Amino acid sequence: MILSFNVTLSWGSPQEGNYSDVVEAENEGAALRALAEEMADHSDGPELDTDEEREEWILDRVNGFHDVYPVSAQLEQDLATMFAQELFNGAAARQINLVALGKLLAENRERVLTAA
Repeated sequence: MILSFNVTLSWGSPQEGNYSDVVEAENEGAALRALAEEMADHSDGPELDTDEEREEWILDRVNGFHDVYPVSAQLEQDLATMFAQELFNGAAARQINLVALGKLLAENRERVLTAA
């Protein structure tokens, strides 16, 4: 199953900073690799003369500093924080069923979305 991941990788030095994006992938490892490949091909990316240099650079990004997590995990946490009073009314927080929430949003699209 393909998931969306928030991924942050280092460009390689503190002066260059980090690069973040949302990546579609089957797992965290594939998401890290996909973003590293995107960085290697980016206009601000490194000048890599050979396939071997490119592969080494990609592996350095994947094995270096990184942050990767499923978008759904962060969304669930954010929704629980934003709507704690409405959802839990002072009780202990429970897990939000994002599939059910998606269906409710689709069924109530006109009520939820603002005019374009």
